[in-house]
Amino acid sequence: EGNVNAYFQIGNFGTPTSGLLSTYTGAAAAYSVRQLANTAALCMRVRRDNDDAEQDFGFDANGDLDTAAIATFVGSGNNGYVSKWYDQSGNGNDAAQTTNGSQPQIYNGSAVITENGKATVQFDGTSDYLTTSTQWLSGTVGRTIIAIGGADTANLNETIASISYFTSAASGSAFYFTSEIATRVSGNTVFSGNFISDTLKLAFYTLAANSNVGDGTLFLDGSSVSQSSSTTTSINTTDVNSSAIGTAAGVYYDGILSELIVYATDQSSNRSGIETDINNYFSIY
Repeated sequence: EGNVNAYFQIGNFGTPTSGLLSTYTGAAAAYSVRQLANTAALCMRVRRDNDDAEQDFGFDANGDLDTAAIATFVGSGNNGYVSKWYDQSGNGNDAAQTTNGSQPQIYNGSAVITENGKATVQFDGTSDYLTTSTQWLSGTVGRTIIAIGGADTANLNETIASISYFTSAASGSAFYFTSEIATRVSGNTVFSGNFISDTLKLAFYTLAANSNVGDGTLFLDGSSVSQSSSTTTSINTTDVNSSAIGTAAGVYYDGILSELIVYATDQSSNRSGIETDINNYFSIY
């Protein structure tokens, strides 16, 4: 099945036998410029701006985004934008954007955008974002969010990833994972660390089930980030209304993003292994 899917690019299936998502199972959603599971054939769908044609792209023989195929499709002098970033977890939580002007960029007119030698997706901080048709998380479960990227400007409202709530204690609020790397609920900043960088950085936030947001832990490039304030607001007892990459509450992420993995479990015990896998590929620190 994997061999067939790699050729025909039918979809991203579950239960991989190799890759990060095989070693560290149970991801709710996973987006990356590299192949995280051998069962993932699709990476992203790209629109070229000269005629708005779109095409799906997978990975090359090394498990990297097929940048050569993107360059051939988009062509010289044109720009390429991500209309869909495929979820590699097998859960079908693909993140998409149908409005052309709000699609993040992957190709800059002459080449695929890169950072630290790896392909990356550029968000403009003005209107770019992607949303999922099905939500990452729900119910009283743990949270782990892992982001690899770098912001151009620091802003606690500049959201890398968001999980918005619909009912109960956190009604009308959102859990923000922001460019200054802070975790926020209902405006309360819980952790703060520097995600501003000329090269990629790795942020790892995790929270146990039935916990308050202030009970979580945040690591940046493998080092613990101190809690800057506390809140007892629970982000685990409400229904999830929406999930998004690059926006929350009408503000947008200004920077690059190369990988985003969301687990509906506390991955603290696997943090070192996951960070090592990521760092071996992206050479972050």
